[in-house]
Amino acid sequence: MDKLTGKNKINAFKYSFANSVEACFHKTCKNFHEFGGLKALNNKEHPRPPKGTDWVCSRCTEELTASFKMKTG
Repeated sequence: MDKLTGKNKINAFKYSFANSVEACFHKTCKNFHEFGGLKALNNKEHPRPPKGTDWVCSRCTEELTASFKMKTG
């Protein structure tokens, strides 16, 4: 029953639709961060953009920028 109710986190999943491959990548990154990233998920790494694209995770970019600003004052 835990598999059906989502109480067993390993057996629970969610999905949503995206209008484009780029939108899908950004949504995947957003979900990765909102669900706890590497600390809380079983993911071995952050989602990667599709080959041939130069897309970056906006959340990672924001965190790096904030960290840099804190260190430089």
